[in-house]
Amino acid sequence: MPSDPSVLIRGESSPSAPPPASVIIPNWNGLRLLRPCLDALRRQTLPGCEVIVVENASTDGSREALAAEYPEVRVLAQERNLGFAAGCNVGIRAARGRAIVLLNNDVEVAPDWLAELTAALERHPEAGAVASRMM
Repeated sequence: MPSDPSVLIRGESSPSAPPPASVIIPNWNGLRLLRPCLDALRRQTLPGCEVIVVENASTDGSREALAAEYPEVRVLAQERNLGFAAGCNVGIRAARGRAIVLLNNDVEVAPDWLAELTAALERHPEAGAVASRMM
């Protein structure tokens, strides 16, 4: 549990090995966009990845929907909207994955997206970052 009492973490566990990747998604009043994003992440071919939503004090029911519909997602609930960059930093600090992936809540990814990203990192250990082609 984090030392900051304003942060609620749900779905926390202690796996023996770190997940291959942690996908961090800041969200503020984006439930309409977030559902298709999370549904696409559920279809990923790379197993065992961690999904973290940094919930930036939404008033559109995002927090409640995450709890009811996406129990596998770690939710870091904030008391105010931190914005994208600060929200990503909150997620990065909580992430356990070998790779950190930052994702906007309005993105729907292909099923092999995360497997391809992590494979690129493994093929190029000298790389500090990889990015996907946006279409």
